[in-house]
Amino acid sequence: MSEPSEAALRTVLENVRQRRTQGETQRLAVRLLPGTYHLSDTLRLDSTIVGEGLALHAADGTQVVFSGAQSLDPPTRDEQGNWRYPLPDGWKEHGVPRAMLVEQTLTTAARHPNEGYMRIEQALPDRRSGFAYQPDDLPETLPLDGHVCDLVLLHDWSTSRLPVASIDRSTSVLRTLGPIGSSAPHYAIDHFERQPRYFLEGHPAFADQPGEWYIDLATEKLVVIGQADAAGPPSVALPMLEQLFVATGDDDQPIANLVLHNITFTGTRFPMPPGGLACSQATAYEARDASGKLQENGRQMLSAAVHLSRAKDSVLRECKFHSLGNTALWIGSRTRDCRVENCHIDHVGGNGINLGEDSARRVEGRAWYDAAPNEVPTGNVVTGSKISHCGQILLGAVGIWGGFQQELQIVDNEVYDCPYTGVSLGWMWNPSPTPAGNNRIADNHIHHAMQILNDGGGIYTLGNQPNSVIEGNTITDIPINVGSAESNGMFLDEGTTGWTVRDNTFQRIARSPLRFHRAGQNTVTGNHWQLASPDTPAVRFNNTPEANITITNNVVIED
Repeated sequence: MSEPSEAALRTVLENVRQRRTQGETQRLAVRLLPGTYHLSDTLRLDSTIVGEGLALHAADGTQVVFSGAQSLDPPTRDEQGNWRYPLPDGWKEHGVPRAMLVEQTLTTAARHPNEGYMRIEQALPDRRSGFAYQPDDLPETLPLDGHVCDLVLLHDWSTSRLPVASIDRSTSVLRTLGPIGSSAPHYAIDHFERQPRYFLEGHPAFADQPGEWYIDLATEKLVVIGQADAAGPPSVALPMLEQLFVATGDDDQPIANLVLHNITFTGTRFPMPPGGLACSQATAYEARDASGKLQENGRQMLSAAVHLSRAKDSVLRECKFHSLGNTALWIGSRTRDCRVENCHIDHVGGNGINLGEDSARRVEGRAWYDAAPNEVPTGNVVTGSKISHCGQILLGAVGIWGGFQQELQIVDNEVYDCPYTGVSLGWMWNPSPTPAGNNRIADNHIHHAMQILNDGGGIYTLGNQPNSVIEGNTITDIPINVGSAESNGMFLDEGTTGWTVRDNTFQRIARSPLRFHRAGQNTVTGNHWQLASPDTPAVRFNNTPEANITITNNVVIED
């Protein structure tokens, strides 16, 4: 390569493609020069360019960064001491930004309250369009015309993020653009709690702390509240790209032997739909159009900055994923024997890692896992990696999410500081047979999960996964739930069948270490658990016959 730039990298990749078309299929390696590659468009690879193998790697001891963010020009300082940054041309192409990089860290707009949450007074009669609020909860002056103002309402295990349409001071009623909550009945505003938590985000009136920011729509500037003793303005970058790197194979020729080594990925935008979104679980969401109506594409998963699909024998090794507005990494549909090794993921808007896919794809008019079970992702591995601070925008995100999987291994990772679940595996809410099975979650350290939402755990499972094992994990520091359903060390939810849970350690779990809900036949043996109190059951059964669970040789850790 001639220089560390997008143009130079694309030239090299085009040369590789030309060599492939001339019949050179052997494995090739591209050594990336150290520096930041500011991408104006997604890097896309296919089976032709990868050939029998392609490696993109930085030399040891050097730093290579793929960034989708554009640094803002130097700001001016206004009379209030705030920094005003001009926004670049095209900044509104994908809507008003909901996240920026401030001092290279993903940061959402100013919120109210600054910390914690408010609780609604009462849902409106339709339980969807809005709610009555406590009059003292909102700032006295909160004009909506010409300003961003989002409601983030917390359901038990997910959130809705919607533009505020109106605030009626005379009745203390807030209404949103479109209905709050996904369309299923249990996402109604007051289904889980009569007075759920919420906060507001993005309005200039909320920017009352140094470092907070908002978008001034009238002047097309980003405003950062200044610090009196600050020597200069913070560096600010606007995430422009939704995806940095996408590799997609063909059904008859998957991507093979692709290697990404020692690359840092940063600066993707959060793809906020025009009318907001309502999440169901683990970043699956329903998008709303500009009028607030549900878009026709139904539920979808939040996109990922790096996405591999129809790939095999590929590896991401010692890569970093930092300050990304969406999910960091997706080893997706029809992947086999792909590995994530010694990677570090932090401060992302969605999930840390996605593995496989949900049930949405159709083959000959039927769900793919039913019509083409041979397409189940098989033999993928996540090992030696650290995942933290996921869900910075969608609070229902998880550290590692897996849909339908066969022979998956999630081994020797650290997952921590998650607003919801640490590791989630399964995507069927009953014990019906699917291609899933023979999976292993082992020797992970999962701590400080369930920090905001409820009804999950350090590890969460769904569905029938025969001959699967959860073993040797250490799960600690799961706080007491603040919503209707408890949080646990492990929550083995609807349809969970075929698991052996053995030799795990649970400490500082505020409720039961294990909870089963509508589960089938499973075995629990050789675990060590510390109980919050003498009255705390080690295993809680919700709509699960106790006879379904074989429990042997477990040990209570004494304080």
